[in-house]
Amino acid sequence: MFVSGKTRDSQSARMESEIVPKITKMTVSGKKQSMGFEVPWYLAIDLLSLSLTLVSKKLSRYTLAIAEENGHTNTPQKGLLPEDASVASGVLSPQVVQVSEEQNMVPTPVKKASKAKPQIDVKAELEKRQGGKQLLNLVVIGHVDAGKSTLMGHLLYLLGNVNKRTMHKYEQESKKAGKASFAYAWVLDETGEERERGVTMDVGMTKFETPTKVITLMDAPGHKDFIPNMITGAAQADVAILVVDASRGEFEAGFETGGQTREHGLLVRSLGVTQLAVAVNKMDQVNWQQERFQEITSKLGQFLKQAGFKESDVAYIPTSGLGGENLVTRGQSSDLTQWYKGNCLLEQIDSFKPPQRSVDKPFRLCVADVFKDQGSGFCVTGKIEAGYIQVGERLLAMPPNETCTAKGITLHDEPVDWAAAGDHVSLTLTGMDIIKINVGCVFCDPKEPIKVCTRFRARVLIFNIEVPITKGFPVLLHYQTVSEPATITRLLSVLHKSTGEVTKKKPKFLAKGQNALIELQTQRPVALELYKDFKELGRFMLRYSGSTIAAGVVTEVEAAVKAAKEAFPIWSSKSPLERSQILNKLADLIERDLEAFAQAESKDQAGLISPWNLPLYLLTWKIAPAIACGNTVVAKPSEMTSVTAWMMCKLLEKAGVPPGVVNVVFGTGAKAGEALVCHPDVPLLSFTGSTLTAQRITEKSAPHCKRLSLELGGKNPAIIFDDADLSQCIPTTVRSSFANQGEICLCTSRIFVQRGIYNEFLKRFVEETKKWKTGNPSDPTINVGALISKEHLEKFNNIFLDYNSAFAKITNLPSKSVDKVRNYVKKAQAEGARVLCGEGVDPLALPPGNQKGYFMLPTIITEVKDESCCMQEEIFGPVTCVVAFDTEEEVIKRANGVKYGLAATVWSGNVGRVHRVAHRLQSGLVWTNCWLVRDLNLPFGGMKASGIGREGAKDSYEFFTEVKTITIKH
Repeated sequence: MFVSGKTRDSQSARMESEIVPKITKMTVSGKKQSMGFEVPWYLAIDLLSLSLTLVSKKLSRYTLAIAEENGHTNTPQKGLLPEDASVASGVLSPQVVQVSEEQNMVPTPVKKASKAKPQIDVKAELEKRQGGKQLLNLVVIGHVDAGKSTLMGHLLYLLGNVNKRTMHKYEQESKKAGKASFAYAWVLDETGEERERGVTMDVGMTKFETPTKVITLMDAPGHKDFIPNMITGAAQADVAILVVDASRGEFEAGFETGGQTREHGLLVRSLGVTQLAVAVNKMDQVNWQQERFQEITSKLGQFLKQAGFKESDVAYIPTSGLGGENLVTRGQSSDLTQWYKGNCLLEQIDSFKPPQRSVDKPFRLCVADVFKDQGSGFCVTGKIEAGYIQVGERLLAMPPNETCTAKGITLHDEPVDWAAAGDHVSLTLTGMDIIKINVGCVFCDPKEPIKVCTRFRARVLIFNIEVPITKGFPVLLHYQTVSEPATITRLLSVLHKSTGEVTKKKPKFLAKGQNALIELQTQRPVALELYKDFKELGRFMLRYSGSTIAAGVVTEVEAAVKAAKEAFPIWSSKSPLERSQILNKLADLIERDLEAFAQAESKDQAGLISPWNLPLYLLTWKIAPAIACGNTVVAKPSEMTSVTAWMMCKLLEKAGVPPGVVNVVFGTGAKAGEALVCHPDVPLLSFTGSTLTAQRITEKSAPHCKRLSLELGGKNPAIIFDDADLSQCIPTTVRSSFANQGEICLCTSRIFVQRGIYNEFLKRFVEETKKWKTGNPSDPTINVGALISKEHLEKFNNIFLDYNSAFAKITNLPSKSVDKVRNYVKKAQAEGARVLCGEGVDPLALPPGNQKGYFMLPTIITEVKDESCCMQEEIFGPVTCVVAFDTEEEVIKRANGVKYGLAATVWSGNVGRVHRVAHRLQSGLVWTNCWLVRDLNLPFGGMKASGIGREGAKDSYEFFTEVKTITIKH
């Protein structure tokens, strides 16, 4: 669970906050007084917890046992964020005001965090650098075989950008390959595959100059198979040249249905290009006929006007790419000059108006390529969309939320000290691993980071599509250099094409030509900006089944965090009594619906029988204190057990919780979880899950200095001395080992028995364990239900459940295997241990309807070494190990000999011994002669790798509030 803390208000409206006091405490002469706090804040939490206890009791009918955690283990259930982790976003509340009578208060000097960026006049420097010439990014588009590469390659040759020796080489090589007419195309088509196939496949990039412009040329592929690459080039362009083939039948093939002329024209306009030159190529093949030229321009003119181009912004130029006619100088052919008096292609390019550069906005660069540098560090290439950068500056990559330093900047193969918006550059970066960066990542100013999300809202225009778009429609999102699978999760409204007014709410489907407001969810986090803030970074395209079906602009990113921020002022201004009353009502509603919640928690979303890890308990355990203290929350429950969270959402409104106070987002850890961890407006994170995931969260949240509460896993020992009351000890230890299929972080997985009673304990422990029945949890006689998943039960898999190797790369975690429950048993046997009952020893009899379920018998392992993985790693299943010990000193050392320190139990009739051992055990919770006896007001949490911080009553209050000290001189 993540908690986004108090929204922080500052002049920059960002992360630094001035916290408005809600519960004010004053310290005067050492006496603390409470003002306006008639009802203790934790009363509401206690009442809500009481309802949860009732839920737990009700759930015991379904053999779901009592549990405290939701997947505390280094198993595939927990990734970053694990598929079963929970999240909440909160805001910090009360403050302490200290009134001092000291007269001479000396302020503490504050050291500046970093040296301020030297101010430069970017526009003036650009003019100096370019000799007064303006920068322009030009993309060349058109149907395959229209002659784009030949046209521009010949233009570059005529301008002197390609020397005669190189051109002669291309002519000889192309002739040898049987492609003599492709010589000029090879200027831009540099790869062997492109030359062999005779088509452009990737975006070729080069530089040339006109009398008044410095042009960055991007030659985009025309074949429909490479439309995604064409979109990448068009997204970085300011202006475009649309090349069409004037040959009889060829223009028609490209312009009619199935051709790329229409799609390319529509795409560049949708991606922000407003100025267009149409090069009517191969005019020499139709003898420069004016009638053919007018026929083509007439058809194109009507289409381009419909696509959104102004007539004044479109120019038509007759050309011959192969012959070089009308390219850099006006054509000399009499067949042309008798009717055409306009610009040549170069003159038209020179007449384009450069757009206004966003040099005053925060730095943004979208990565187009990543490669290893010869020296230290690595390089990324891309276009600077906004702001500027200087050598030595720190940058933030989003995702993966990593910082680095710009060691060097290269512009057009020349090293420079700085670069600005509009430049296509190569950055040499240090301080970051290259494996963390992918094409599509955005480098930005660490102080003003770009938004990262998996869910956003957008206004879209639907193009030609054969099937209607409905909720759940799968698409491919093309955004800058990103190509990411996505799903249309909601159809919000149909909009009027001109006014943008809502004409229909919640439509069932969207059809051709409609404007609409939709919500999209991506598979992985993407870096986005709102269109109103950054036009260049707010546009995108949607494709489906090889065709472009829509263009859109981002209107809203991460509605949940925004809603929490907007709801905070009103909710935090409510008195503790008002918030307490709402929480009491919510507790009553939960108690009223106990039966429905119990049924839901005993099943997964597919209707198959699977375990629960108290998802409702964990969610409310964190939400209750957060909102009781006046915070607003964004919560991400496990998608494996998210039904009860969804059910609780419906009760929040009935209880009177205002909109935006509690926001529940559903999704995987990789999507929703990481987006919340990296979100700059979420200052608190409260997480329940594995130690591996916690390490990742700590790393990702560090740049934002977020406050963390990490409730992690355990490898909990039970120490049983020879004076223990076995009549109580044995049934309790069976329960502590196998309750909830062992899928509780507090479960006992190492049992140390003093040698004098070892054999007797083992015999009786096995007998008691065999009484526990495994099967369908709806049967009240069953004690053990199914494990969380098939993979967890029996297979080797990736660190993260259902996370592929690509995501392992994104999160910079190795794609390696971990042992699952059954494999731990097999490993123990291979190491010489003995299985006394359960897996592989006793038959598992299940009803016909449950034989494919993920069931496992309670398993006891003995004769296992302390260094075995079964004694060191958290198994998180119905498996426990029993070993003998001799002395008190010995067992304390062995019990402490793991990296975890969550919980422990001590069984002895000697009060002095109980106190001694409990004191020396490295565990956050120690039970003596009992297990899981809880007072929810007492601190909960672990030592070592079992967590950071404590939860429960006072500790939750301290975590979810912020203390401010104000010294008043009077």
